[in-house]
Amino acid sequence: MKPKKLNAKQQYQLDLELVKKKPANRTEAKAHLAAQLRISKYKLQTSSKIRVGSFRGRKKVHFSKAEEDARRH
Repeated sequence: MKPKKLNAKQQYQLDLELVKKKPANRTEAKAHLAAQLRISKYKLQTSSKIRVGSFRGRKKVHFSKAEEDARRH
């Protein structure tokens, strides 16, 4: 029977446990790095939930004015 794939949250918890201890050899080091990557990916996915509605109704930006402001500051 094929092992069941874990969902993102379960995998994240396992990865946190794995990262706590230092890798003893090269194979463990590879797994350690993979876990760190998955952790950072998971954090990005969960933290960056931006609502699209907040982008509506923005003023048009005149680039010449924006450029002048940038040069002044």
